[in-house]
Amino acid sequence: SPQAQELVTQIARGQSGPAMQINAIRVIAAARGHRAEDTLAQIYQQSSDPQVKRAVLQSYLITGDSTKLLAAARQETNPDLVRTAVQTLGAMSAGQDLLTLYRASNSEQTKADIINAFITSGRNGVAPLSEIAQSEKDAELRRKAIRNLGIAGGMSVAPALVATYQKSTDVDTKRAAAQALFLARDAHDLVALARAEKDLELQRYLVQQLSLMHSQEATQYMLEILNK
Repeated sequence: SPQAQELVTQIARGQSGPAMQINAIRVIAAARGHRAEDTLAQIYQQSSDPQVKRAVLQSYLITGDSTKLLAAARQETNPDLVRTAVQTLGAMSAGQDLLTLYRASNSEQTKADIINAFITSGRNGVAPLSEIAQSEKDAELRRKAIRNLGIAGGMSVAPALVATYQKSTDVDTKRAAAQALFLARDAHDLVALARAEKDLELQRYLVQQLSLMHSQEATQYMLEILNK
């Protein structure tokens, strides 16, 4: 009834204590969907309780619209709440919103969290991860994006990962690309790279990745090495 909805909204605004407020936030998100988003945004702005704010962020997953979630994440200064927003955007497969947040962030930790969230974004995380893998100046973040690309994109990104391996002069980047191919379960390209690799340490690393794969092609290649 309208009276019940008004009562729950009042509780969600904090008139009956934090515990009931959090429950009411979840109820109005589930009951009203996207129609609850303006109310949720107002509650978020007015509250100083991190638990209440976290409940609001997570409730946007129920309402299904990432716009206000992204806005909250861009304005938030509490790193734990930013992480919650990032994880929720990932669960919503909001790849482009995560990329927008990535570009706006100056926090290395937040950027690392976003790169991880692209994995839960599935296919929507592939293009943003590819962009970061190619353009990120921070070497560790770039390598992290390369590795996660193997998980998010699977075999569809194998050509890009092979190209990254071949054109890179940085050993750690080559290792990241090899690990991404392992995560993508691409034994064929790992074998091809191992056959062509002149650096013995890198070749050993490629073989190590292959030794962990249940692949007939990988096993056959390692038997060739043993029989030499």
